[in-house]
Amino acid sequence: MILQTVFAEDGYENSAQYANILGDKQIVRLRRFLMSLELKQSLSQWILPSLEITGTVIIGVVVYLLNGDSTLGLLVGFVSLCSIELLKTRLEISKIAKQYHSLVSWLQAIEPVDEFSELALIYGLKGFENSQRNTISVQKDDILTFWKNCMSRTQHNWQVISYSRHDETWALGWMKYGNAIQKERLLSGCNITRVFVVDSLEEKKEFELTMKEQSKINIDISWVLKEKLLENKIAREAFEFIKSLDVAVIDNTWVYMTYCDANRRLTSASATKDKEILKRAKVIVDEAIEMGNKNKVQETIALSA
Repeated sequence: MILQTVFAEDGYENSAQYANILGDKQIVRLRRFLMSLELKQSLSQWILPSLEITGTVIIGVVVYLLNGDSTLGLLVGFVSLCSIELLKTRLEISKIAKQYHSLVSWLQAIEPVDEFSELALIYGLKGFENSQRNTISVQKDDILTFWKNCMSRTQHNWQVISYSRHDETWALGWMKYGNAIQKERLLSGCNITRVFVVDSLEEKKEFELTMKEQSKINIDISWVLKEKLLENKIAREAFEFIKSLDVAVIDNTWVYMTYCDANRRLTSASATKDKEILKRAKVIVDEAIEMGNKNKVQETIALSA
């Protein structure tokens, strides 16, 4: 709550505008800092009012005992309560101002590095337990949103091989939302290359409409049989290392991957800047693109904003 208030008051929509990649210790320190502020706020809501009431009652009783005038005792007690409240309010305002400026200064000192860093900060602060310095992981329910967040941060190139089942992705909401965000990226000057990996020619038919629709918006579309792709030794070795055939190489600097179970149903997804994974991902994606050049799908029409 405190962090969101800081961003809102300072004119920022979210933490991405302060983004930089944070190490685990830094994220933990920030969380602990915010939690301590919330704890102090909770304590002040219950303990301080009790002390104030007790104090004013004591003052009123003392005045009554000294003067024998209950009205004067009540009046003095009331004035004392008002004075304590005014003093407390001024102290709280001063404390909040210091905390606000301290937090804003700390965040502003973080200089943005790249799009992956922005994503890492957002998911780190959202509390995704599997988000680390160079890797962000999400479970099935968050995959589509995560995919859109990764796609929207692509600056130059999104080169991908896709092996997920059609009824798990494009046959659902992925076609509507996916084409919209991809078209936006294309209009911004990005290049998107997608190779659909299928188990058979029969399965390829399930993807034909999807492939044509994506080709129409100027995505470079092709397809390849999984068996043929993995006959290639270096492609097979890369797959055995990264454990996924749903792999996107983004701007040649980071990787998005979707994972499936034995029935090719989505289970999780991740993004990473791990150098070895990036190296292997480039290998299998490049090999798939080269093989897919023989199976191009061309339904291109002119893009318009």
